[in-house]
Amino acid sequence: MNVKELKAKKNALGISNKKLAEASGVPIGTVQKVFSGETESPRYQTLIALEEGLNKLYNDYLATSHTGGAVDGTGSRAGRGAGSKYNMNAFASDEEFAFHEKAHIFVPLKRQGEYTVDDYMALPDENGERYELIDGVIYDLVAPTGVHQHISGFLYHTLSTFRDKHPGPCLPIISPYDVKLGSDNKTVVQPDVLIKCKRSADNKKKRSSNVPVFVAEVLSPSTKRRDQGIKQQKYVASGVREYWIIDPEKETVIVYDYTDKEDNNSDIITIYTFDDKIPVAVWDGKCKIDFSKLKKQIEEHKEILESSEQEEIEIY
Repeated sequence: MNVKELKAKKNALGISNKKLAEASGVPIGTVQKVFSGETESPRYQTLIALEEGLNKLYNDYLATSHTGGAVDGTGSRAGRGAGSKYNMNAFASDEEFAFHEKAHIFVPLKRQGEYTVDDYMALPDENGERYELIDGVIYDLVAPTGVHQHISGFLYHTLSTFRDKHPGPCLPIISPYDVKLGSDNKTVVQPDVLIKCKRSADNKKKRSSNVPVFVAEVLSPSTKRRDQGIKQQKYVASGVREYWIIDPEKETVIVYDYTDKEDNNSDIITIYTFDDKIPVAVWDGKCKIDFSKLKKQIEEHKEILESSEQEEIEIY
């Protein structure tokens, strides 16, 4: 069974990466990398273990006394009553299915590109799973690294400290925090760090109350393309006034400044390094983020930041 088929079964059973890791014995970090696509060619033993884990969870499900209809290979409901058999071969096709918690039936999932904010809000989050919805496509976010989290925390702390000393209508917020963009009801993102402000009387018609004035994204291998491409376009089109792209590997910060552009028609781009103190434009440059201090902290605590449960020796 390939990754696509495994993912279809996983979605159909409505289980989290954590639950599958426990059932299969595959480390949670490996499970996340396989299903996010970060690991392009998983080991054969890993795929076998994941399949066995999914089968175990499926058999456990059948052992329960759920009632209701099932979905057969063609996608129609078939069978009634407790113990109805579900044709799991259906989940290996292009059309995926999911178990409906309230109706106790398997129902066809929408295709990528068709999901809405309501679908996004219905996704499970009890196990710390995180997602983004962009133009109707749902993305499963991989757990961030220690360096990623430290950069986000450092930025948020600096912004919050400045705000405490200079009270005003704006508030820094750190992920996870849902931000709905656009009017088509198909995009919800989770910026790493953002600043939201109360709307004044003269700009209430220009910007949605949910759109941040400042957004910072810390790049990771699984999100780099989206952060530098479609998300940047979405932020600007929605009225974000300042967008930072922080690259831990290259130790650079790309700043898109639209604070002086009424319609955000042109980019003012500045590229900084981790040796710079970078001014926050939406606060008129009065707040500066000392990335040289951040760089020193990362270097001093590299061993701590680069170690985690996800990086233990994996036998699969």
